[in-house]
Amino acid sequence: MRAAIGKALPFVETRGKAWIEKRGCVSCHQVPSMLRSMEAGEARGFAQPRKFIDETTEWSTHWERWTNKGEGAGKAQADATNVDTMSALLLIKPAAGETEWGKRFRATLLSLQQPDGSWQPGGQLPLQARPAREQKEVTTLWVLLALRADASAAAAKRKARDFLAGASPAVTSERLALELALAASEGRETAEPLARLLAVQDAAGGWAWKIGAAPDAYGTGLALHALAQAGASREQPAVARALRFLLTTQKPDGSWAVPSTRAKDGGKVRATSTDWGTAWAVIGLTDHLPSPSSR
Repeated sequence: MRAAIGKALPFVETRGKAWIEKRGCVSCHQVPSMLRSMEAGEARGFAQPRKFIDETTEWSTHWERWTNKGEGAGKAQADATNVDTMSALLLIKPAAGETEWGKRFRATLLSLQQPDGSWQPGGQLPLQARPAREQKEVTTLWVLLALRADASAAAAKRKARDFLAGASPAVTSERLALELALAASEGRETAEPLARLLAVQDAAGGWAWKIGAAPDAYGTGLALHALAQAGASREQPAVARALRFLLTTQKPDGSWAVPSTRAKDGGKVRATSTDWGTAWAVIGLTDHLPSPSSR
C-alpha cells in the first residue's frame, strides 16, 4: 500500500501543477483533490512539498481563480456556481474550516442554500451521467460534510436532510459513499448506508463511480474513504478486496485509468478523470494506513 501511494503522489502533484500552469484555474475537482491527497499522504508519513501545498491552497481560495474567466464572472456568479469548489476546499483537511477563508466559505454556503434545502451544483457537474436530482443530492451531501462541525448550520442541515429524505435509488456509488460518510460524521446509525454501499461492490473488489459499470479508482477511493469514516478496518473482507483491486490495477506511472463522469464522454477514460480518480485512490489507501505515530 505504501509503495502504491508513493508512486501515485508524484503523478498527482505533476498533473496538478500542469493543470494550474495550463488552465490557471482551480476547478471543483482538479486542484482540491490534488491538495487533499497530498495532505492525506503527509499525514501518513509521506514527505510532501509543504510550501507548495500551502501556497496553492491559498491561491485556490480566491474566487477569481475558480474558473478560467477570472474576474469576468463576478464574485456573486463565481460563488453561486462554485458551491462544490468551496466544499472541496473546506474538506482538504479538518482545520480548513477554521481559517478566515474557511469561515467565509461556510457563511457563503449557508447563504446559497436553495428553498428546497438543497445546494445547486455548478460548473460542469450538471453534465455528469446521472439524473439532475441525484446531482443536487450529491452536491448537498458534500456541503453537509463540509459544514459538519459548524454549530450555526443546524437549521440548514435539518432542511437539507428533509430534501435528501426524498432521494430515489442511487445511480452512482458516490452518493452511497457520501451517505455513509455523512452518517458516520454525524454519529448516526451506519448499518443501512453501509449495507447499500457494500451491495454495489463489484466482484473484482472495487466500486464503479456509476453503478453497473466496470469498477474504477475514483469510485473505489470514495468508497474506501467512507468505509474508513464508518470505522471499517483494512482486515474486513470488503475493504481488503477493494485495496487489492487498487494495488493490482495501478499503472506504471503511478496513476489509475479512470473513465470520465460526463455523459457525453460515454465512459471513456479521460486525463482529467484519471487525475482526480488517482487522487481519490490515494485518499482511500491512506485512510487505511496507520498514522506514523501508531506504527
